Amino acid sequence: MKKITFLLFVIAFCFAGCSNESEIILDKNEVEPTTANVEQFKVLKEDFVKLNEWYVCEDVHTRNIFKKFHRLLIAAAFDTACFIIDGNFGTSISVSKLVYDILKDWEDKKEKKNSDKALKQGALIDVDPKSAGYVHNLAIINMYNEYGDSLKLLTTKELLNVSNREVSNITGQIYMAATDESCELIDNIAARFNPELSVSENIQSVKSIITDETVKEELDVCGIFLEGLQMVDDNDTTYVSSAIELIDNSQLTPSQKMRMKESLSIGYASAKLWNTPIVEE
Repeated sequence: MKKITFLLFVIAFCFAGCSNESEIILDKNEVEPTTANVEQFKVLKEDFVKLNEWYVCEDVHTRNIFKKFHRLLIAAAFDTACFIIDGNFGTSISVSKLVYDILKDWEDKKEKKNSDKALKQGALIDVDPKSAGYVHNLAIINMYNEYGDSLKLLTTKELLNVSNREVSNITGQIYMAATDESCELIDNIAARFNPELSVSENIQSVKSIITDETVKEELDVCGIFLEGLQMVDDNDTTYVSSAIELIDNSQLTPSQKMRMKESLSIGYASAKLWNTPIVEE
């Protein structure tokens, strides 16, 4: 993997020409000024845009960009967004399942060719076993192994309880029963999913229900990251590694860096999980 200094040099050069999740011990007394955070996120967003520009400049990475659009990345944006907003694996997993069901129903109505299997094979390959994305994918895989398609028949509260219980089994965290507030958040976020819009447009839709400016910036970064994933296939880990390096070398606080890396991990893992077709533009 390229050193960050070299990577940033290449990104900067190409941008001009084209006109491992670490464990972090958080200080409970750490202060995160909102204004300063927003400004640092704006810098990080610019770095992510330059990273995407670099991929566009490299011929080897342009085989998919603007040729095929991965609708599954729109779905990935929603469980990533839910994790950023709520910070809970269970709500993120529940949104992921609900949004996938919406997408599959939409594809069926459009008579798009789709697989009978909801999950891809190899959904855990190249996903760090210690990462948030691994927990996300493993929980959903285990839920399908136990419940199968009957998951679609569960109410939001039932689905969240199943998700929370599975996360507890995997991580050892204390099981927390679903609350009405969490279920309302899940339904509200999932209702904003529109498979006919782009990743960024869907992110903007989710942002409309958020008032915290820092959270909005976090959502923007993840949206740019997911747009970049359109340029790489499931087996390409270079883009993800480069994105993690940009976060590590940003001026965000340690807790912000951890949350961003967890969120990107979930987005990357979700994009590898659901078995949806690639739609020709």
